[in-house]
Amino acid sequence: MYFLRRNDIFPVIAIGIVFGFLLVFKYFPILGNSSSYKLLIESAEGKKELTVTPDLQETLHLHGPLGKTTVTIKNGKTWVVFSPCPDKTCIKMGKIPDNTDFIACVPNKIVIRMVR
Repeated sequence: MYFLRRNDIFPVIAIGIVFGFLLVFKYFPILGNSSSYKLLIESAEGKKELTVTPDLQETLHLHGPLGKTTVTIKNGKTWVVFSPCPDKTCIKMGKIPDNTDFIACVPNKIVIRMVR
């Protein structure tokens, strides 16, 4: 049976501390820089990457097979305000990053997702 000696315990503690810091900053972004994030927007028009900051205020009109889907970006949040799809599930999905990491309008073939 192997027991840790006094000199063996210090590297184990150091590795534990490093992994602890990495986990904290990955799973608790409030401690890191959480004021901005990247969005990947995919539609019939192609792919577009956008950096969302608290200061960015923009309205996007994304075109799909059913028509125009309107996306609002304001105060660091992203959400769908109008879509021609029948069920309006994309509107009900909420805001990125509060409620979800992605919004999809499947009938209109539009996907908006937060890139990490």
